[in-house]
Amino acid sequence: MRFPRTLVLVGTLTCSTLLPAQIIITDDDGPRRPREAREATPETPESKKAKAERDAMAESLLNRAYSLTKQTSDTETAFILARLAQASSRNHPQRAKEWAEEVFNLTANLPNNMQRSQYETMALTAMSEVDPEKAIEMLPRLETPNNRDGQPQPEVRLSVTAMLFNRYWQRKGMDGVETLRAAARQMGESGAYPYMAINLLIRQVKSKDAEKSKEILNEALAFFNRRPTAGNGNEQFAMFLRSNREEIPTPLLKDMLEKLVSQAVNLKNDTSTSMVLATESGTAAKLDNAASIFLFQLMPMIRSLDADWAKRLENQYQELRAAADFARSGEQRMMVTRSVGGGPGGEPPRAMMEEMRAMEIDELSARDPQRALKMNAELTDPSVRAASGARLAATISKSDPEQAAELLKKAKEAIAEAKEPMDKLRILVGLAQAQASLNDKAAFEATLQTSYTLGEELFRKGIDKNPTAPVFTQPGFDAMQRLTMSAVRMDYQATMQRLDAVRSPLLQALLLISAAEGLDPDARPRGQGMRIRIES
Repeated sequence: MRFPRTLVLVGTLTCSTLLPAQIIITDDDGPRRPREAREATPETPESKKAKAERDAMAESLLNRAYSLTKQTSDTETAFILARLAQASSRNHPQRAKEWAEEVFNLTANLPNNMQRSQYETMALTAMSEVDPEKAIEMLPRLETPNNRDGQPQPEVRLSVTAMLFNRYWQRKGMDGVETLRAAARQMGESGAYPYMAINLLIRQVKSKDAEKSKEILNEALAFFNRRPTAGNGNEQFAMFLRSNREEIPTPLLKDMLEKLVSQAVNLKNDTSTSMVLATESGTAAKLDNAASIFLFQLMPMIRSLDADWAKRLENQYQELRAAADFARSGEQRMMVTRSVGGGPGGEPPRAMMEEMRAMEIDELSARDPQRALKMNAELTDPSVRAASGARLAATISKSDPEQAAELLKKAKEAIAEAKEPMDKLRILVGLAQAQASLNDKAAFEATLQTSYTLGEELFRKGIDKNPTAPVFTQPGFDAMQRLTMSAVRMDYQATMQRLDAVRSPLLQALLLISAAEGLDPDARPRGQGMRIRIES
């Protein structure tokens, strides 16, 4: 995911204008297939032995990756350690805890910027998988990044806290409520009250103790004047109000909304966030500053309280008109991107929306292949469509071999037609994943070699051009991660030979980690953020 400025994906929202809203958090960290499906497969002595062998091989790869940190910079090492913590959290929990702690020990001496925060967030997320109590204890060590070029950076603690609170609740239930409230108050005192996390807690507690949930709600509202207003703080507070509006007295709600609208004026020059509202046929509206985004999120509540007030705001903020019309159309899909740093435009990368749709196609292909085929045909980016089509071909190869062959043919033609190396690599990886699924070993090995050669070249050029950019934004990195996870399952020895030939210690370490993850047949590539769904 490369662009003139660094972009951090906050999430994909599916929402309705009806109120109240329900917020559902899914951390995008490469979940395995559903637990029910895994538990439905009985273990045998043979499967236990195979798993033990895979785990031992994975541990060896992780240790080899760790040894390469002797050759990387402190910033690079922090990212490698964070990935090690993630990759070991399921099968090697003690190592995950050690590596997560090592991340924080190392980053304490690094500049307090977004890169540091992202790596610490990854480590904290991994810690929460194996030891939620320790993760909550470590939360105060996660600091807000310093402003950059006068622009506030996203308050990273807010998003990760929702995940941490949810995992702690799953472990402790009602016995952990006071600990979570204390953690929220501590964050609130520093100007970062975690409204999204507390919203989840309120809903969970409400089913067991309605009075206690009201108590938590009132405590949260008491931090209104000290809430975080920069970055995603306002967005989370808007979600909090929407979700709990039925429990908030109308006079108090209107008073808060009036203050929020007044304060939104101060956000007009904050262009660090853009929101794209999209249908399946394309973009319907775009909000390109924090003020418009915040007002858009408040508008359903404002409209329900005072329709004339809502109309005046739509007239005052022209971009709200198209967004309001779109919102009234019913359910819609929104992609939210947050940018860090300067640069013109503020628009998301060309293929980002298409990639999000391609992920949906991947998830849909097995249960509704016809719908997946239709969505694939509607993709407008040729490289994303070809890569998605190749993966889809593997899924439908038995049920519709002619259509599968046609999709694979189109993918190969698209490789020849692609002018940008990154587009070519995207299609190659999709084709390799399909060949692996189809057990076409000869074709797979040829594609694998071409893909690694191109990917490493793109990564090296990216590092040379912008050595301070986060590693996961470097061209070729994400594609090579996904390729490695597929490759190691198809041909372990061939994959290891390719990884042995990687010249960059940083890239080699990270791909070894991906290979270790790929040995788990249920694992999927990890993302760098989370998905947020708002439902009425």
